[in-house]
Amino acid sequence: MKAFGALILGLFLQAYGLAQSAEFEGDVHYLHMFSFKKKLPDSSGVLRYFGSSSTYSYRSADYKWSFYDCMMESEYSHAAEGHVYNKYVGRDTFYFTRQSTGNRLISFDITKNADTILGYPCDMIRVVIATSDDPRDILIRNIFYSNDLPLDPKAYKHIDAFCHNEVFPLIRSIPLRIDMMTPAWPFDIRFEAVKVEKRKVAMAEMILPAGAPVLETYER
Repeated sequence: MKAFGALILGLFLQAYGLAQSAEFEGDVHYLHMFSFKKKLPDSSGVLRYFGSSSTYSYRSADYKWSFYDCMMESEYSHAAEGHVYNKYVGRDTFYFTRQSTGNRLISFDITKNADTILGYPCDMIRVVIATSDDPRDILIRNIFYSNDLPLDPKAYKHIDAFCHNEVFPLIRSIPLRIDMMTPAWPFDIRFEAVKVEKRKVAMAEMILPAGAPVLETYER
């Protein structure tokens, strides 16, 4: 009886562990906020480049990121293909590149229980990234993430921009807040989650429209 009881308990704990580690599927809606270090004659270009808000849809290591009031309309990532596709407003073509960004992860530091966002307890990872060989080209990102919203890090294994291929294996979760700061910009930016929507995402939402023109580019 003891052995049978231990078997039942083991099966329960295994099932509970699998449930706890189930990948997030659904949408995260972000608001994009800017803090300007100095007054700009015209800040509309900043908004057009980064957008006012976005929706990140995730399903089984693939994602689609839709941007609003932005020059980029959407970004698709397919882990199995190892490609990221970008579509810009006013263009039918989807662009992808195989070229490395050259971003280098200089350091990272994790703070446990850094904040609670939308009811989700979050840890924070602070990453320092070199974006070129110039020591002044440093980007700092504070990423707040919850273990309650896990993702498969292979979703980013092919993306070296912002060193995602190194950072996401460390956090293994959907970010709920992303702060970005660099001396090269006259502003800091925050992507803040304002809604988390768990739902079944259809595969049709995650693939490029049938017959869409695709162009490989080496531009960054």
